[in-house]
Amino acid sequence: MASFWEKIFGNRNAKARQPEKVGVRGAIDPAFREAFDILSAEATGIAKVLTDSTFRTHLERAEYGEARRVLQAQILPNVSEATYEKVMNAGGGESWANLDDLRKASLIHPNDALPLDTLYLGLFPLGRENEPEIRFAGEGHLLTIAPTGAGKGQRYILPNTFKYNGPLLCVDPKGENYRENAWRRDLYGRVFKFAPFDDDTDCFNPLDFIEGWEEARVLADLLIIPSGRGEPFWDISAQSLVRGLIMFVKTTREPELQNLREVCRLLSPSPSEREEMLDQMRTLGDERFLELANEIEDMSENLRKSVYAVANSHMQPWRDERIEAATSSSHEKWDPGRIYEEMDLEERWAKGTGEPVGPRMEDGALRRGSSASVFLILPPSEIASYGAVLRVILGLHIMKIQKTSAKIQAEEKKGFRAERSVLFLLDELPLLGYMAILENAAAVARSAGIKLWFFAQDMAQLQQTYPKWESIVSNCKVQIFFKPGDLGTAEYLSRRLGLRKDIFGGQSPLATPQQLMGADFEDKVVILKSGAKPIKALQPAMFWEDEEFLNLIALDKVGSLATPRREQERQSGN
Repeated sequence: MASFWEKIFGNRNAKARQPEKVGVRGAIDPAFREAFDILSAEATGIAKVLTDSTFRTHLERAEYGEARRVLQAQILPNVSEATYEKVMNAGGGESWANLDDLRKASLIHPNDALPLDTLYLGLFPLGRENEPEIRFAGEGHLLTIAPTGAGKGQRYILPNTFKYNGPLLCVDPKGENYRENAWRRDLYGRVFKFAPFDDDTDCFNPLDFIEGWEEARVLADLLIIPSGRGEPFWDISAQSLVRGLIMFVKTTREPELQNLREVCRLLSPSPSEREEMLDQMRTLGDERFLELANEIEDMSENLRKSVYAVANSHMQPWRDERIEAATSSSHEKWDPGRIYEEMDLEERWAKGTGEPVGPRMEDGALRRGSSASVFLILPPSEIASYGAVLRVILGLHIMKIQKTSAKIQAEEKKGFRAERSVLFLLDELPLLGYMAILENAAAVARSAGIKLWFFAQDMAQLQQTYPKWESIVSNCKVQIFFKPGDLGTAEYLSRRLGLRKDIFGGQSPLATPQQLMGADFEDKVVILKSGAKPIKALQPAMFWEDEEFLNLIALDKVGSLATPRREQERQSGN
């Protein structure tokens, strides 16, 4: 049976169907080709105009100026308003990525050849039941922008926490990810839960991972965040003081007192206690202690009180009894550097034996993986007061993982490099406050052993927290936007998508802010990947509406596997 295009352009011989022949559909300008398709679906009268008018002849000859004239004078006056709008925007589809573009961008992978570090981003709309999944793997960080209630957790964090075949740290304000997926993560490796307001929290002492002055500086920078208002002298002085006190505690205190609560005590000394501390600093044989002692002693009373007051205001969260209990010691198996080491060893073992990475059945028994998971849980209502605690734990993990990764790679003689990274799922990132170490880490590739996935509600929130926000965005290889709830974010995204040309030579946004905030994108996500066309994708299904996850939960969450080992150990008293 003759195709529609054969009816319109005639049944050509083989030579006439070569690509260079203008009458072939594939040789026609994409915008005109789309316009013709739109018009062909209009009323019979319009189809007759298409076949009988010179519009067809001009398209065959690639005479697009004349084709525009016929289109404007003879055809468009006879179409409906809806069709008119579609024709005027013809060609816009060419600006969005198609399936071939996604394959070239390595965002579509066969199910039997998924990389170990695969992350799930959305579905490509083909108008059929099983749309292909859009997946990202390899080097590069990610950014997701969507307002509260849009489903960031249900669509992205929960599914990727469930599936990621590697170690991860998840900022989990509501505890939802731990509650729903801790059993699953326990198959991949040991699970740690830091929830200082819960009775079953695992403990993490930041000072256990401070080995020298440079690491103490990093910790002090995480503890005291410059406000950006007023004279920076006070914050800088407070950082210097806290850095010195951290090292003083590490150097002079018994192990059980080497914690941040002890640093707080040194910030509120009596005159005699302060003099005793300064005398002790001078005997330690370290010039940096001697300089600090002299600086404190030389301060006027008012200046010293002011610097101590600034430091005390930033250290206030560590005085809370619950925070003190959760940060005065560390779980014996919770070590940021060890998290990376075990991941690296697991991949080396798999490479040498040919066994799969991650959980597997061995001699009829389950053998769990070696990829640890850390859930950082703090109620949203408490983040404003205690966000610094999560900021410190995240920052120290980034620092120690980077150092461990660099050390292993420097010692490696055979060129082995782990395929996976430690994934950081940073929900509600701006609420934790500014983190210089994270800003710097965003500029580092996978060789540092980390992959960062930032989540924020809108662009303004990110901009207010990070002065170099544009650098963070540009260093995120994949950026995901959906349901923008404010005009500023919608305008930013519209500018990023750029302009498209219509068939009359005019230019218009690929998507206007109003379209991005409206019904056209209600169930869509916009994905931007470096070096690829923008992608209009379908949102991933909500976690509890996805049949794949529901089936896996019903199949795997049974018996003792339904409870993570850490909870079983607590129940048994071990």
